[in-house]
Amino acid sequence: MTTAVSHIDDLAAALQAATTSPVLRPHHPGYTEALPGFNLALHHRPDLVLVAQSAADVALTVEMAEARGIRVTAMGAGHGALAAQEGGIAVVTSGLAGVTLDADAKTARVSAGTTWQQVMDAVTPAGLAPLAGSSPLVGVVGYLLGGGLGPVARTFGYAADHVRSIELVDGRGRVLVADAETEPELFWALRGGKAGLGIVTSVTVDLFPVSTLYAGGLYFAAPDIATVMHGWLDWGRTIPETVSTGCCEYTCFLKANMDCLASRQMHSAAEAAFIAQACENHSGKNL
Repeated sequence: MTTAVSHIDDLAAALQAATTSPVLRPHHPGYTEALPGFNLALHHRPDLVLVAQSAADVALTVEMAEARGIRVTAMGAGHGALAAQEGGIAVVTSGLAGVTLDADAKTARVSAGTTWQQVMDAVTPAGLAPLAGSSPLVGVVGYLLGGGLGPVARTFGYAADHVRSIELVDGRGRVLVADAETEPELFWALRGGKAGLGIVTSVTVDLFPVSTLYAGGLYFAAPDIATVMHGWLDWGRTIPETVSTGCCEYTCFLKANMDCLASRQMHSAAEAAFIAQACENHSGKNL
């Protein structure tokens, strides 16, 4: 159920007067364009969109919404969205994009609306690299909150383990900075806990002196999956930690006269072995 119109109108007017961030209602130009559109299957319909320009504006929005009993949801690049938002307030972080590089400390302060491409553009001229995911279009914050298992994870580990600090707005509208010494439990939970702990406005991450990366993908036909998977498992046991590898399974099933494509990324030997065995068991049946 959408929030009462009078409360939303009152909040919209208050935010317009108190913040510098664009405040959009469904009838306003730019409302649809402001919402993340990566997942085209989801159609977000918040009562109000705030395109955040600062942590202070996010904090004020949360504080005002909490006083009125209105739900607030953060929206980044949209890659991690699992459900459409109906009603309430959407705090869109695209207006917070930006990177501040400290080449001597090998760190970067990354604002919440930034993609990995923007980070790489800012830091690679200094001979440094972030622990990005496989897509440069993914938002930095959402990726890190989910843990961040990327293409070089076997060498450097989870990207979330190389976060120095996180600036966020909590449910009471307070701007906090969480790190290993300040708010350590919150810092631990944020790095892998995904959503629900606050609205992250920026992160500070480690950078690494990676000047060259040799990478790519190999594709095989479905009938060869079992052989490929067993070969990949054997090869993976011999490679050094300087080499990372992952495997995606694309298997076509015929059911009710419809082709269904299932895609899944695997990083564990146990899951890969299970898939390989399943492919052998069902070879010629559903492949």
